[in-house]
Amino acid sequence: MTACPNCSATIGDGDLFCGRCGHRMTVPPPPPPPVAPPPVAPPPVAPPPTAPTLIVPAAPNPTDQTPVTGPTSVAAPPVAANRRRGSLRPLLITGLITVLVVGIVGIVLVATSGGEDAAPEPVAEEFGVKPTNIDIPGDNVATLNSRTLITGTGAPAQVGDEITVHYVGVLASDGTEFDNSYDRGEPFTFTLGAGQVIEGWDQGLVGAREGERRQLDVPAGLAYGDEGTGGGAIGPGDSLTFVIDVTSIVAPPPATTDEPTTTTTEVVTVPPDPEAVAADTLETYVSSDLAVANDLVGNWVPQLSAKYIGLQYQGVNYTASAVLDDHEFRRTAYGAILVSGRDFLFMANGSRMSDWYFTVVPLSFGSKSEAQGWCDGAGIPATDCFPKLFPARA
Repeated sequence: MTACPNCSATIGDGDLFCGRCGHRMTVPPPPPPPVAPPPVAPPPVAPPPTAPTLIVPAAPNPTDQTPVTGPTSVAAPPVAANRRRGSLRPLLITGLITVLVVGIVGIVLVATSGGEDAAPEPVAEEFGVKPTNIDIPGDNVATLNSRTLITGTGAPAQVGDEITVHYVGVLASDGTEFDNSYDRGEPFTFTLGAGQVIEGWDQGLVGAREGERRQLDVPAGLAYGDEGTGGGAIGPGDSLTFVIDVTSIVAPPPATTDEPTTTTTEVVTVPPDPEAVAADTLETYVSSDLAVANDLVGNWVPQLSAKYIGLQYQGVNYTASAVLDDHEFRRTAYGAILVSGRDFLFMANGSRMSDWYFTVVPLSFGSKSEAQGWCDGAGIPATDCFPKLFPARA
């Protein structure tokens, strides 16, 4: 018998571990008494703890000190039952800790690796910045297709609203760019539904909201048709794709009505209201030009202007007097006539343009290109003269 160098507990001769504290005997115990002990197998050297498998020896027989055969058939050291359990406890604890550490490290490595093939998140294109990745149809577009790419806010655009946009236009077939306002740094402003842009825009931007990015895939029939453009960037029958950022929408002010004149018992001479006189003059022109307008139905004509009383366009408030001045200038210069939307089915996105006045040249052409040729020959800019298919009577 001897004492444990760690806790001073009494341990048996030949014990490798202390039964109280589990301390491993690094120094061999003193030699036994002179009586020769029976020969025993040398104790196994404890292997370094490994994970994840632990082998627990079978329970010892407390009545003797014969070697105990465990799962590995290795002779157990000749110690009492209570001491044998104490000697295995440090190995069991060390093994369990090793398993936990290995498992946690593996989880952390898997969670943080991200994978070799992990793709970077796509970067969303910003509103107001020229788009660089346009999804083109790749062939001719059969019908107008309008898609919202970035959602806007506010009231949806309606016919008659003044809209300011940035845009880029490409050929729908191969994505070749033919125009954009971003590089120029100047947005474009127009009145929706007034025929100031191609019909694909007049139809496709109805319902757009301020701050919205919208893509329009426009068939040739709602763009430049079978003629294309004179510069050659857009060929005959080309379908077009536009990405448009709507930067502002300004609705026209509500039409105002004149207050009735208050009469008194005194005889008061009231001067004529200039706006009422101008409105009457517009109606006089419409009435006198009606017979000529009837002969234009179904033909292409050069359209010079489209206005309504109360329109706000390019900083001008079109009162009745302003609409009259706009028409009379073109009437004198080009022999134009005045047509009312009440008498003919002028439409924009399925809505009647009943309150509009249209100034057209009373010349009938069989094709859009012939009417455009008249505008070009007259030297009138495309913003002030463009072909219009004259509609039927209302």
